[in-house]
Amino acid sequence: MADIGVSASALEALERDFEDVIRDLGGEDNLERFRLEYEKLHRALKKSHESEKRLIKKCQDLSAEISSCILKVRAADELSQGDQNTIDQLKKEISKARNKIEQSKETEVTLKEKIKQLKTDIKELDSQLKKGPSTVVGHDTTLAELGRVKLDLQKQHDTQKTQLLAIQHDITHLEGRVAKVSDEKAEQDNEMRALHQAIDLKGADL
Repeated sequence: MADIGVSASALEALERDFEDVIRDLGGEDNLERFRLEYEKLHRALKKSHESEKRLIKKCQDLSAEISSCILKVRAADELSQGDQNTIDQLKKEISKARNKIEQSKETEVTLKEKIKQLKTDIKELDSQLKKGPSTVVGHDTTLAELGRVKLDLQKQHDTQKTQLLAIQHDITHLEGRVAKVSDEKAEQDNEMRALHQAIDLKGADL
């Protein structure tokens, strides 16, 4: 931009030429009209030069603002891309967590069925024990074993339930993070659109 306008040295040379001409014309009355016209042209030249400097300064300012906007767009684009990668990663983690929940639910159903069956078996053995000693042979050991198995299954069931609640908590947390990052990405996208519009407007002005 600085190379577009008249240089300071060239302007000084023009000013010296002007003073030389005016000095030469100073004693010539018959050239008074020419001198006045020459002074008028010189004033117009100086005014034009001042306008030129203002326009060049404005162009420089606009160019600087455009460069600043472009840098902001690039930074926002990088952030937006990073947010999109984060969102994709979080969605994968949510998908894995949901798969774990499905597996946990299937295991929970299986354990419930086993516990239900054991309760039935224990109830049946209790019924047989009440019928008399002839039906008790070996049943006391079986009953105790079934009780232990039932207790183990109940513990597994409780563990599965705890894990299920923990996974559901993780999913809620991950979904919250996805929502937050999505909002930030939407805000950055809006900022990028505004910056692009600003660049277009300043480019038109330039």
